Amino acid sequence: LVDNNFMTKHGPGNNVYDPTGFGTAYVTVPITAGIYGGNTSEGAPGSMSFKHNTFRMWGYYGYEKGFLNYASNMLKNESRQAGHNTLGDDFIIKKVSDNKFSTLEDWKKAYFKEVVDKAKAGFNPVTIDSTTYSSYDDLKNAFAAAVEKDKATLKNGSVKS
Repeated sequence: LVDNNFMTKHGPGNNVYDPTGFGTAYVTVPITAGIYGGNTSEGAPGSMSFKHNTFRMWGYYGYEKGFLNYASNMLKNESRQAGHNTLGDDFIIKKVSDNKFSTLEDWKKAYFKEVVDKAKAGFNPVTIDSTTYSSYDDLKNAFAAAVEKDKATLKNGSVKS
């Protein structure tokens, strides 16, 4: 999902975002949106990727180390002193991760793997619409069934008539 730059159109919509246009100048992105791509390690992200990456950095590295370093220009002078013309995501993730990751994409893949590994290790049961999910496989099977149901009932993003 990361390597192939996948991003959901559900929630934010399938649109061209124009920072000068009234209808799309401010993009709201739910933290749970399926944004895996939007890869920007060698430069700066667009507004959707920026907001989503900021949420993830905040959650993973905390407010001061993750959020502030990613969402501000705190590292801009250091980036320039290192010979970069711009403050790219690659420079930020190297600094924030203490050189554990060299690209934002490497970090995303490791982060998502950690989430899956933790889920597979177990979690507290959760009940949704009278169905209790108590394992990773329960959730995986429920999502697979939901996708199959959507494939059978939706056409081009709309319910089939």
